[in-house]
Amino acid sequence: MSTTSSNAVRRARGTAAPADGSQYGGSIASREPALYAAALAEGLDPEGAVLLSNGRSRVYRLPAATWKGGSGVVAKIHARGHALAAAQQCAVAYWVRSEGVQTPRPLRRQPITSHGGVAVSFWEDFGDGGRATPTGLAGVLSDLHSLPEPPDFLGIRLYQPFTDLHVRVRALRDLAPTVRGHLIRELQALAAWWNVARWPTKSGVIHTALSPRETTATASGTGLLDLADLRIGPPMVDLASVALQQDVYANDPALPHQGDRDDDPDAAYEAFHQAYGVDVMRFADGRPYRALRWIHILTGCIDALERATGSSAWCTEGDYRLSCVRGDEGDPPWYWRTAAEMAEVER
Repeated sequence: MSTTSSNAVRRARGTAAPADGSQYGGSIASREPALYAAALAEGLDPEGAVLLSNGRSRVYRLPAATWKGGSGVVAKIHARGHALAAAQQCAVAYWVRSEGVQTPRPLRRQPITSHGGVAVSFWEDFGDGGRATPTGLAGVLSDLHSLPEPPDFLGIRLYQPFTDLHVRVRALRDLAPTVRGHLIRELQALAAWWNVARWPTKSGVIHTALSPRETTATASGTGLLDLADLRIGPPMVDLASVALQQDVYANDPALPHQGDRDDDPDAAYEAFHQAYGVDVMRFADGRPYRALRWIHILTGCIDALERATGSSAWCTEGDYRLSCVRGDEGDPPWYWRTAAEMAEVER
């Protein structure tokens, strides 16, 4: 991979494209046959599906589909062979909702599997209510962190990021040995710290992958949109995710979709930690936060490098994130695109 300058990444805008994804060619039936078949089996109209996110799962809004009670519908196409994980996500959502945390309702308890093991699940669409306020985010995170111990059948595992990240780094193709070695050494140093870390609160249910696009304002409060990465671990992991938005990722007038970013990230974070009651950036002189921040940064870098296969946009983004991790772009703030911004570029 080439090293891409931050200025080049900041200038990269992408080109406008049809919102329904038709620039990929063909109808939704030809582009996403598993989605098309599952929607018809469920009695839903898949035409005009709009791509919302293109990560480990592809998420579409189905504007022509409605569910009981008039709810809009969102479809999630899970990775091939992940039908069991998809079913667990549905079960987790039912449990979380039963405990009072707002999250979209699965429209059925089991996903529909077809086309060689591709699972598709359908969810209540919370719509475009806008991103949560800092105080709303603090409230829903506090609710999540206060959940009781989850039932074993939900399969919510301990948060152990390093085992997974090591495997993912070793599996990356087209990565120079020196770069792979650098990432592995960073992970080993963090794992050594993690093994002796002490936390001010007991472990509980945490989100682990919190970003601005994972929350939304609703008519009755604040909702969490994706619970695929729920784990049992220290709540400070999630608090660090929020602090990153102010500390690592910055506003940049060259980036599109500035509505997804805070006009005043300092004030937003101040409001958040005042409402939640803990400032992770200042706890214990900030030492735990600096380590947690680096875990999130490495995870985001590895995410982009994995998605670079077959995507020129993600290749450019992955090069830039890797350059940041290696110290070539100076200290944060950096200008990493969100997953939603990358979906827009790829349309």
